[in-house]
Amino acid sequence: MKSLLILLLAIVTLYATQAIQKELEFTQPDGTTFKGYLRGDSTLHWIESYGEIIVNNPKDKYYYKAVVDAEKGIIPSAQKVIPINSALNAKNNKFREKAVLVNSALNAKSVKAPISKRNKEVLQILYRKLREQDAPR
Repeated sequence: MKSLLILLLAIVTLYATQAIQKELEFTQPDGTTFKGYLRGDSTLHWIESYGEIIVNNPKDKYYYKAVVDAEKGIIPSAQKVIPINSALNAKNNKFREKAVLVNSALNAKSVKAPISKRNKEVLQILYRKLREQDAPR
């Protein structure tokens, strides 16, 4: 009985838990919010919003548009996520230019818009690499 329990625990820990598959609201440290979908699992995860890949930067706790690289992984860019309404209503043009989701939102029209084919392919490569690293030898 004890060995069966250990075997079941080992099997459960080998598989990563999948992310929630519903629209969520994310809050920036300044209190602004944006909507998106959590994707991936406990091994590799990110947020998708208006066709963009978004990640949280642990240094300042803000969400940023991500750069996806097959070697380096998912890296926060310098473009902070700015909620669409805030960006569209901004009087400061520099603020509007830095808004990550403005152009994407106007083109995609939906928070559920798919990410690019290239980003999907690179994410699959990253996921495979991570799974190979975690595989028992």
